[in-house]
Amino acid sequence: MPQLNTLKILGIPCSKEEKISHGAEYWESQSLPFVHSLKEVEMEIEGKNNEIELIKYLLKNARALKKMTILYKAVLCRESAIRKIEEFQIASSRIALYFHPV
Repeated sequence: MPQLNTLKILGIPCSKEEKISHGAEYWESQSLPFVHSLKEVEMEIEGKNNEIELIKYLLKNARALKKMTILYKAVLCRESAIRKIEEFQIASSRIALYFHPV
């Protein structure tokens, strides 16, 4: 997958018992080779920390990224996500971030 250009993560249900938390350190430790070739990402989020941390990792490491679309399920999720994401380090100077309701 080192040449993956588009990544879509949409509507992945989690069981209520599943309480796995993946922070930035986890994503950094994965050394995902396709991240550097990503040009477009679309993610559906609920505002959970796991989702925000993955966005942070992608923005920091995806140097070829041109477009990230974040689909949110609630207005509160959108406001919180925007505030956090605006503080993240972004590797690509050509990126356009879009926020849309689901």
